[in-house]
Amino acid sequence: MDEFGELAPFFARAAADLLSGAPGFHQEATAHSALILSGEPSPALNMLIILSAAEAGQRLAAGAEATRRRGLPLLTLLAPGAAPAETDAGRLGFGRIGTMPLMVLCPETPVAADDRCTIMRATDAAMLEQVAALRAGGRYPLEAMRRVVEPPAGRGIEIFLGLAEGVPVSTVAAVEVGGTVGIWWMATDAARQRQGFGRSLLVQVVGDYRARGAERFYLGASEAGRPLYERLGFEKVGDWGMWMLGAG
Repeated sequence: MDEFGELAPFFARAAADLLSGAPGFHQEATAHSALILSGEPSPALNMLIILSAAEAGQRLAAGAEATRRRGLPLLTLLAPGAAPAETDAGRLGFGRIGTMPLMVLCPETPVAADDRCTIMRATDAAMLEQVAALRAGGRYPLEAMRRVVEPPAGRGIEIFLGLAEGVPVSTVAAVEVGGTVGIWWMATDAARQRQGFGRSLLVQVVGDYRARGAERFYLGASEAGRPLYERLGFEKVGDWGMWMLGAG
């Protein structure tokens, strides 16, 4: 199995765990797919992840029916091995919106220290409110982010805040399973972007997990974030095909 195929189930599991605290959470999982609904009417908070071509058409149809019934948008990610399902996606009304690189940082890749910001674990209501505001960032409804931000206990999830002079400027969530750490929900305050705070936060989080024995890190990169991750040593192992149903 190639590294994309090895990491894709970690990615699907982490996506479900991160949204499992939402009041409207619903999940349907098979060996080849995961339908993950937060119940929030916002893109990226309801996902269908297809890992292979097996049952892909059936799962796409079921996902479309489930989200249309609830009046939700649905972000669908197709792994490279599920490419034949693109025909079914188009037929069912999904629109292609691009690709999402799956990137990996391996154990042997050094990462230089960077203490430009101070990092803290977000553990109380006030800190989680700051995390929700940073994640929303004018792109997502703040109320929706408030409802999905707190992870359930026992899921291997930690949420971090980066502070500059005591002010929260960036956030990231990490999901650890067996020495493999997923990096999720990386966000920096719009007024503080391109000042190195996101990099500093991520570098310190990676260092923290490495000190605890973590072996590798993965993330799904946006086009805006990809240059940062490449500079840190993350390498692309493949692309998720991104499709959207019900929202732009």
